Amino acid sequence: MQAFQSKLPVVFRPHRDEALSSWLARIAGVYRFDLAALTSECLGWLPNRLAEIDLAPSKATLDDLSRLTRADPSTVAHCTVHDVSPDWLPDWVTLQAAQLHMNNQATSFPAGVRFHVCMACLGDDLSRGCQFLRLEWLCAAVTICARHQIPLQACEEPLSALQCRQNRAGARFSFYSEI
Repeated sequence: MQAFQSKLPVVFRPHRDEALSSWLARIAGVYRFDLAALTSECLGWLPNRLAEIDLAPSKATLDDLSRLTRADPSTVAHCTVHDVSPDWLPDWVTLQAAQLHMNNQATSFPAGVRFHVCMACLGDDLSRGCQFLRLEWLCAAVTICARHQIPLQACEEPLSALQCRQNRAGARFSFYSEI
């Protein structure tokens, strides 16, 4: 496959408080890539560079992603825990990057990672046509949705069962039973 010239022809803007891996996974889905394939193909990255992408990526990583997405570096940085919640302890954060399962054409996360979600937020997202993962959901210490003031629900499925399907209505996250 021919590599892009380090800029993607079509990209989405991140949602407010969206995790960097979620934003990039939504973009990767348009090109039928998982996150690792997108960054490898477009930036020449090795997969280990994605290990802490939601936590505190280096300036070089932020600059690469800024060029790739045509977004200001501050926009890219604002999708990271370090920029939004610098007081979180690193051990509170899930350090897994989103991937696209090629057979199912769906966003997924490595097996065993679990998180909490606000079902009201996901419902609101769905009514607007595009669901996404919030940075706060990556923190094990967050138990109440700041917007809806309701308890977050633990996903019984690991993040590996989460998918993001792109269609004309936007991105929708859901669970599937097999990867």
